[in-house]
Amino acid sequence: MKCALQEFLTSFYYENFINFGMGPKAQGDGPKSITFPIADSKMCINAVEDIGKFGAKIFEDESLIGKQVGVQSCALTGNEIAAVFEDVLGEKVVYNSVPRDVYAGFGFPGADDLANMFQFFHEDAKVRPTLNGSIMRDCFCRFLT
Repeated sequence: MKCALQEFLTSFYYENFINFGMGPKAQGDGPKSITFPIADSKMCINAVEDIGKFGAKIFEDESLIGKQVGVQSCALTGNEIAAVFEDVLGEKVVYNSVPRDVYAGFGFPGADDLANMFQFFHEDAKVRPTLNGSIMRDCFCRFLT
């Protein structure tokens, strides 16, 4: 079977919380926190290992030929992400929402690029993947444990 996929869209990876230091950070004497510029929008998140599984599903479904296909293992708000970390870590974790420009100005390599990605999640929340995590890892919590 010949298959032409127009676009395969992935998103933020679970692994970014570990490999790129985006997980909860201590904030002085207060609770740990995560900070993103997504307000209360849901952020599409993928486990790296799920990308190949999504690819296989796409090639099995002829209705997706020539289409733009977005994928997600799950979609969570900042508060939901914080709650999962809190459950797994057994300590208070809060979500800090900041404006896109504040995040872009944090000064770490790639801050502006990440701010753009988060802005997309926030402003284009109506755009949802064609394939979702119902066939993948059943929960972000399981990834963290």
